[in-house]
Amino acid sequence: MAPYTAPMDRLIGLAILFGAALLLLAVVLTAVLIRSLLAPPPRRLAWAMVRGLPSTPAEAGLDGTEWWVDLPGGARLPVFDVRGDPAAPLRCAVLLHGWAASRLDVLAGLEPWRARARRLILPDLRGHGEARGGRTTLSVQEPDDVRRLLEVLGEPAILVGWSMGAVVALRAASGPGSPDVRGVIALAPFDRLEQAVTRRLRREGWPAQPFAWLASGALRLVRRWPAATRRATGPVACPALVLAGAHDPIVTVDEVRSIGAALGPRARVCTVTGADHFDPREPEPADAAREIDAWIERLGGEPPVADRPPARSPTATGTA
Repeated sequence: MAPYTAPMDRLIGLAILFGAALLLLAVVLTAVLIRSLLAPPPRRLAWAMVRGLPSTPAEAGLDGTEWWVDLPGGARLPVFDVRGDPAAPLRCAVLLHGWAASRLDVLAGLEPWRARARRLILPDLRGHGEARGGRTTLSVQEPDDVRRLLEVLGEPAILVGWSMGAVVALRAASGPGSPDVRGVIALAPFDRLEQAVTRRLRREGWPAQPFAWLASGALRLVRRWPAATRRATGPVACPALVLAGAHDPIVTVDEVRSIGAALGPRARVCTVTGADHFDPREPEPADAAREIDAWIERLGGEPPVADRPPARSPTATGTA
């Protein structure tokens, strides 16, 4: 007589069903994570209105204009061009927001930068804010976009970036064929994006693995996942200031130090006591402000240009 195997068959069937359900769940959650990474919720006019934030330089009481930069492939970046203090030590500063943020975040906290630069350029990076024609590539293509923006400006500038914007700034300044960048200020740049995504998911109470690993693998296949920042940058030809928050839940101090070491002898790395993940909308920690102002002083002032209101560059397209 054959052995009775019905219970074992049922267990095997349940195991297969359970495994298939887990696999399907992993695929679905990974797809959701990929979509959220490549298409973060846009921060536009409605987002600013709900929070009582300015949506244009005029609403912030600033003198500024808006213009657009056309990119290869049809993408377009909107830019706020704001007049700073005419007596500021820097001629021009390009301020780059982080992932899932926009130029509106930078506009809301612009006051300290108006005393540092006579001209302030606030773009929306691709896939963010009002940018058109393309999703974010998480700092893969964005450095080329910033180089294009600098070509449009046609004058020396420093790059300032927060989080992903810091990575974009460093890569734009260190890549081949970089335009005239006088310096870079990078606040909380990540080294490996997978680690930053994992920590962010955990902080928000979501399961992190294996979904962050699966998402990074899938996006690497389509070349939308950046290499480690310390490997993608290399030594920079201009001075760089890299700031780490001592209590940053997304980017560790050791990560930032490893990036600074890869940037070479012209980079200065500082840990800001009491700071977490820097947010352009939040007031600058006093230690961070002192480091930034001292770095700008060491960089040296720039000769003034003709006193004129910010205007759309002749090589840019579109107006507000």
